[in-house]
Amino acid sequence: MRIYLLFSQQKTLACIQSLMFGLDLGLLEAEIEGDALTVIRKLRDVSEDISETRAFIKDGKRLSRCFHTCQFQHVRRSANRVSHLLATESLKQGFQLCMRDGVPDFARDEVDKDRS
Repeated sequence: MRIYLLFSQQKTLACIQSLMFGLDLGLLEAEIEGDALTVIRKLRDVSEDISETRAFIKDGKRLSRCFHTCQFQHVRRSANRVSHLLATESLKQGFQLCMRDGVPDFARDEVDKDRS
């Protein structure tokens, strides 16, 4: 249970950070893709979440309402390789990524594969 909770919290926090980044950029529409189906389902659900991650889910829902439109889409991890690589590498190296200036060198090959 504890490992799942940490995983779920990390995925939800990544979503919240993406929403905050979109709002900081002044975006009006957002489509958030993630490979954690449970998190995506909870963010889509109109009922109040009662799980241990409810505070994170509530924040995500609140932030999503700041956009004109916001959709949460589940994607398989195999289709989400770039995101997974970025998250894994930043955790390993202990830094946060901001891709405002482009894709980091270590992820360029994966981005090229994703585009083709």
